[in-house]
Amino acid sequence: MFKEVIYETKITFCFPVVGHGADDDAGVCYGGWYASGGGGTTGEEASGGGSEIVAQIGEQGYKTLKSAILNANNGETIKLSADVSVESEIDFTDKAITLDLNGKTIDGKVPSSYSVIEAKGESASLTIKDTSSETNGKLISDNYGISAAEGGKLIIESGTIESNYAAMAGNNTAGDMNFEVNGGTLTSKSSEAIYMPGQVQLTVNAGEINGGISARMGQITVNGGTINGMTSNQAADKMEDYFNYSGSAWIGDAIYIWGGTYTSN
Repeated sequence: MFKEVIYETKITFCFPVVGHGADDDAGVCYGGWYASGGGGTTGEEASGGGSEIVAQIGEQGYKTLKSAILNANNGETIKLSADVSVESEIDFTDKAITLDLNGKTIDGKVPSSYSVIEAKGESASLTIKDTSSETNGKLISDNYGISAAEGGKLIIESGTIESNYAAMAGNNTAGDMNFEVNGGTLTSKSSEAIYMPGQVQLTVNAGEINGGISARMGQITVNGGTINGMTSNQAADKMEDYFNYSGSAWIGDAIYIWGGTYTSN
């Protein structure tokens, strides 16, 4: 169900904090978008008070990942500062943003058939990386990991995505998608690791893909990396039920392989 709300202005309230050695400029700020016709804020609390800051864009902190993504400008990087939970898909359009896992974990418990984050539209791009020294940042999902629709693009530089279904996914009813894997690890517990049901371009330059690739059309170029085919435990979308399938890639158009390592059961 969708409720129409017309947003007009963004207002931030700041209250001074006194006593207990507080600085003169110390305060607590709350902000959000206010709808026409009155009513309360529909936005997230701004940084400075209450709960923990979980993400930052430069010096600005945010208490939810959704707030950080929606407030990010084109070309900006969101850096996680704490582990965070996501309970509904976060969609964004019209910008290219980078999400730095920074050694933290995103725990996605999203509704069936949804991903944790979706880049929607030809000008929408999501890059995932992990700049922590241990490179142990993770995005975990009980459904799909990250997704692209209507020409959106997903890029993995480093970090780990572990999901119940495809770690990188598109939807054949939601337009084209483009994927690029330059590092990191993509793992699906129950199905293929990358699901490409529409016109797409997938480039794999490095990284590890656990669960193979399901591609119904488009073009795949593999320059390096490791692709491990689906195992007996990854049976949620068995391609052998549709085609004579080897377990590594189901492809309906063209695949170009220049390097890398491939395994299959």
